[in-house]
Amino acid sequence: MKRITMLAVAIAVAISTLFAAPRKQNISVLYVGGTAEFDESMGLNGHSQEEYDASVKSRMASWEKFLKEYFKVVEVVHGDNYTQDMSDRYDVTVFDGRPKQLTPRYHSRVTRDYNGATYLTHDFDRPALMVGHMSDNLTRSLGTKNDWYCLCLMSHAHTWRAEHPIFKGPYKVKITTEERPTPEGIKSFPHHFEDNKVPETMTMWRVQKYDFTGDSDVRIGMVSRPGGYEDSPEAEWISGGECAKSPDAMALGRHGNFFHWGFAASPDYLTDEAKPLLANAIVYISQFAGQTPIARKYDDRVITRDYIGDKKYFMTREFYESYVEQNREYNRMTEEKKREVQARIDAGEEVSEQDRFYLTVRLMDIVSYDEFLQQQEGELYALYGADVEKYAQYYDENLPYYYGGGPRGLTIDEDAKRLGVANNDIALIDKAIQLWEKREDVACAKRLLERYTLMDFSTAAEWRRWLEENRERLFFSESAGWKWIVNSREEGANPYFEYFMREKAARARAAATDDMNPVAVGTAASILYDGSWVLTVRLALHKGYHIYDKVAPNDVFVPTTVKFDLPEGAEVVGGPIVPQGEFYTANGTTVFRSDAIYQQRIKGKVGDKVKVQLEYQCCDPTICFPPTMQELTIELQ
Repeated sequence: MKRITMLAVAIAVAISTLFAAPRKQNISVLYVGGTAEFDESMGLNGHSQEEYDASVKSRMASWEKFLKEYFKVVEVVHGDNYTQDMSDRYDVTVFDGRPKQLTPRYHSRVTRDYNGATYLTHDFDRPALMVGHMSDNLTRSLGTKNDWYCLCLMSHAHTWRAEHPIFKGPYKVKITTEERPTPEGIKSFPHHFEDNKVPETMTMWRVQKYDFTGDSDVRIGMVSRPGGYEDSPEAEWISGGECAKSPDAMALGRHGNFFHWGFAASPDYLTDEAKPLLANAIVYISQFAGQTPIARKYDDRVITRDYIGDKKYFMTREFYESYVEQNREYNRMTEEKKREVQARIDAGEEVSEQDRFYLTVRLMDIVSYDEFLQQQEGELYALYGADVEKYAQYYDENLPYYYGGGPRGLTIDEDAKRLGVANNDIALIDKAIQLWEKREDVACAKRLLERYTLMDFSTAAEWRRWLEENRERLFFSESAGWKWIVNSREEGANPYFEYFMREKAARARAAATDDMNPVAVGTAASILYDGSWVLTVRLALHKGYHIYDKVAPNDVFVPTTVKFDLPEGAEVVGGPIVPQGEFYTANGTTVFRSDAIYQQRIKGKVGDKVKVQLEYQCCDPTICFPPTMQELTIELQ
């Protein structure tokens, strides 16, 4: 009898342990909500405002219940009530909703600048877990790699790294795997698999209880681009997910202090196996306070070298035939929809604008294989025709010298190729500095150093000092713009915005100069990735003339000065960027003999008008013009 009683107690203890609430972690979590459980990509998507508000409330309650089950301190706020300083009081912030905008979305047809709205400042360094497309919405302006590859993540994960800490604890994660049909999108990437054969099934495990394919009116998850994701030390790819993109599209990952949790379901709709994994992800990211991204991916469409592997496959007849078949199926479905819509119109029925749109859709052209190759690679087609092996050989031979840019995304660096050094080999930077030091090919050296670094030095000695000080800390990041990046968060180590400001300077185009008008002034205002603006004033000089930079006390010349008078509400960001003059007299006077570019970064809004006070004196070797004073206006537009 005693033995039976003890057995019963043991069973009761085991059952109570099995169903007991998890031990709460001593981590404080701030949850920022405000989004609905259903898909918001099309606005309310047929829902009333009351239904939307109820869904937001329900979703926030689901997160609150989950977080309080796993963590000791939890606060829940709507995005409208969030301010960035609130995150300073918590170990982790979970972003499931948008805070108020700091700067609005901006698109200029004149300058072709496009910036999404900003929600967090560039120095935000608190640990954060971003749910679904919040990663892209809230951190793209910060240069994270957690960008929007596709809003098409379904309910299952695959190809996860089981050794990663989030699968190890503190909460036990049990994964029940199953073989599921390989997603259709992955079938376009056979070269990602052994022997170029796509398996019929893939090993997966269910993360959330629903799929947007079966329940169209639900929140859709997001995967990020895999290209170059791990080419910097502060980024880690953790898991892929069932989606319409490549097999390495990222569903779970970390870049700096930001964790991308791509699955969009609220905890109520997560599986029991996924909940402890989500809790572990929150615990894991809590250790990265202050560890902001180092390699910043400001261009989410940057092409990385792994695209060459895709390109080699895309030139094959196998891909061409699948491409043609897809186009034929698209045309068949489109024609069928057109007939259906037209029949409804002929019958006098009401037809939505969305359905009418199908009547204007152009069918895909069905081209021959030779025409297809010619469209893809016009110049190479003239050399290789339909010889696919020659294309592959060409890509492989030039692989070390490709870099981002050009009309087709990747360009061969002829400078690096001539030197025979790959652009991701630090020896190329060393070689460029050597060329400058020996005065052998300074123009080539400057092109390479400008192309592959963020720095801007005027002498070979300064470049040499920078390289030797940072050689052991440098790494090459294609996703960060094909740059050598210093593995450091020290201020000035990776001056992205100074680099962007130099790029924007070209927009301040000045008028032509002549002997009667030896100085022409151009101005420009361009927006930067964080929503700030760079003001540029360019003074273009006619050959043989100069204006003054610094004037020695004993000289009577007038130095060039540029003063920016900001409107109310605008403010400067950092100090001015001023050009460096050349030697003129032994007593210390320096001059500008070519373009002089002045810049100032500011915070402002579209429509702001900045007054510029400009003063300079222009001379040639024999005579000086009277000092010139101008008042200019630069409008943020």
